[in-house]
Parts: sequence; structure tokens; C-alpha cells
Amino acid sequence: MGIGLKLPADYKKVNKILICGMGGSAIVGDLLLGYLKLESSLPVIVNRDSHLPAFVDRQTLVFLITYSGNTMETLHNYHDALTRKAKLVAVTSGGKMQREAMAKGIPWVKVQADGLPRLVWDYCFFQS
Repeated sequence: MGIGLKLPADYKKVNKILICGMGGSAIVGDLLLGYLKLESSLPVIVNRDSHLPAFVDRQTLVFLITYSGNTMETLHNYHDALTRKAKLVAVTSGGKMQREAMAKGIPWVKVQADGLPRLVWDYCFFQS
């Protein structure tokens, strides 16, 4: 994810991956799932819900994909994942998600594309 993205050392201790997104951002999750299931020995799941699955814990890597950075369901996932002390990576073009990730020192990937999420999903995927 993200060329040049530096992840903290404790991110190597994950044993499952959850990709959160809604609408066009969830398409990026589906593509990432398709890639990772061929490359990763860890289980990978896409979450299109405002609630996280019960299994999310300190050993879960959670990708939070929100093109606008303001998707309410994805922000809810973000706050819940923080509470559960999961390992987080935000993928966004800005908004509240970017501001909160920056303030908390959470790794994030800046998506730099113009247009509606459903029209720039391919760019979001390759940027990620």
C-alpha cells in the first residue's frame, strides 16, 4: 500500500486484514482483496458496514478507504478500530479522516484524483 509508506514495526504482528469502505471506495477494497488473497497468507475481508466485525483486535490491520475523507460509516469504523487498538492505515483524498490520521500519527495514503469516488476507484487502487 502506498509507495514509500512507512509502517510502524508492530504492524508486522498482524494476523488478519480488514478493508473498510463504502460505495466506490469499497470497490478499491474488492480489488485489493482479489490481489491479497493470492499474495497474503493472512485472511482478508472487505467490510461495507458501519460496524466492525467482532474479531477486530490488536492483531488486525485495518485499511480505512474513504475518498472524501468524510464518509460517516468509515469514520465510525476508524473510531471503533482505534478503541480496539487495531493497526490502521487510512486511504483518503482529505477530509476528517486525513486530519484525524495526521493528528494521531496513523499511516495514511493521500489519494490525488479529481472526480466522484465511483469514477476514480481505479486511481485510488493504484495510488494505494
